Amino acid sequence: MPDKMQIAFLEILRWTLLKIRNETNLDVCRLLADHAHNIPEMIGNFTSEKFYFYWHTEKPSFLESLHKIDPSRDFFDEQWLILEGFLVDSKTERP
Repeated sequence: MPDKMQIAFLEILRWTLLKIRNETNLDVCRLLADHAHNIPEMIGNFTSEKFYFYWHTEKPSFLESLHKIDPSRDFFDEQWLILEGFLVDSKTERP
């Protein structure tokens, strides 16, 4: 896993923990935890297939669920912009 990609995922984890610590809505806490729980495995055992699944399945599912709870919330835009660059750079297609 490239360093910039790893840093982006670590920032997602860091912000997830900070948001859970300060969040009053338990549904948002659960959603944040559910979104982040596979990231350590991806960092430790990276494959393009795991990244593809995260980007095309887990991320959209998280956003859809989040916007059902609170349409005004957005998280991780900066980190996702960095990660999106790896899709464009590597032309990551479905494995």
